[in-house]
Amino acid sequence: MTILTTNDVQSSFASIMLAMMKEYAIKVIEVAGAKYYFHAEEAKLSLIYKSNKETFIDLSIMGDTQYNVNDIFASNIKMSTPHTSCDEKIEISYSSEIKKESKKKGSNKNAIENEHRFVDRINGPNDDHIKKEISGLLMLSETEMSAKKINKKNGCNVRHTAEWGRHKEGTKERCARAKADIQIFIHLLKKKLGISLKSGKGRITSADCHETRSIFKSVLLNKYNGIDNNELKNIIVQIIDLINKLPKYKPIKNNSTLKSIREEMERNHDLNNPDTEWVNSLDKTTEECNHLWNELKNNHAEFVKDVLYEATSGEYKFGDNDGRADILIVTKSSDSQEIHKIFDLSQRTEKLDNYLAECAKGKNPFKCKSGGTGKEMWIRFL
Repeated sequence: MTILTTNDVQSSFASIMLAMMKEYAIKVIEVAGAKYYFHAEEAKLSLIYKSNKETFIDLSIMGDTQYNVNDIFASNIKMSTPHTSCDEKIEISYSSEIKKESKKKGSNKNAIENEHRFVDRINGPNDDHIKKEISGLLMLSETEMSAKKINKKNGCNVRHTAEWGRHKEGTKERCARAKADIQIFIHLLKKKLGISLKSGKGRITSADCHETRSIFKSVLLNKYNGIDNNELKNIIVQIIDLINKLPKYKPIKNNSTLKSIREEMERNHDLNNPDTEWVNSLDKTTEECNHLWNELKNNHAEFVKDVLYEATSGEYKFGDNDGRADILIVTKSSDSQEIHKIFDLSQRTEKLDNYLAECAKGKNPFKCKSGGTGKEMWIRFL
């Protein structure tokens, strides 16, 4: 806890902010009983908790870091302690206490914001390095291109192919989720291309049983239909049959998680209820599916590569509509526009195969996924 007077705020907070920005992307700041997020990259403060009932101004201000920090805290002190004199001491503290809890949400938020930054960069000057990287990948002499986010508002057409829809029958999915995040228009080619933007070594996909069934069936029917390989087909049938038999499940208690159910089972080996039955079925199903997946990797490596390629590109899922990804860009992190790797997804290549294999190198791609505490749980692939 640092004790400062209001007169110290102007000189001291700039150095505190800079120190925080260097160490973490998000910190918690407490000023006179109120807690704030500090978003270092955007120089933005957001009120998240207040201990008293007095009205606060909206502190979601963006702009120059030092100017706004000084301005914000001068206003904050006056409004939160209206009966104090200007030289009265107040308590100001800062910590990283919620960093772990909000890591996933912060990362997702950063990734979405980074997509918007990519769009702005591509719509900017032609000498931008992102445009040069894309032009180099496509072997173009010019870098003139424009970009937009893929969504309905921007007039993008994202829909499953008819074949994919048949494979995915029974899903509760309300709309198709594009494999591409950004669409660029190459002026020289008069052609639209979809970019899938990944932060670091991101997950290729996170498919429920319906999506997994569609991926495996589409690859099998489109690339291996005329091939006499009963062993391969038998493994696929077994995997699909196993995941189809394990429905999504909502725990009995609203505060339950997979971890808490397992802990309860460990404490009481005789426990038997719907939660324990589903978890036991989950364990058995994942064990069998992972064993079958490793059989595929060992004996049918080309099929595995085709599955990873489909999960990344959406070739059979979207055909030639706006949902398909034509280019994969991997950045250094979720808040960086520095391109770490870039791949042409028009077809499989050894370079791409190796990268996707590295992303999916674990022996157990079938695991449990949950919507949160007390929410539905289900088996996922990758």
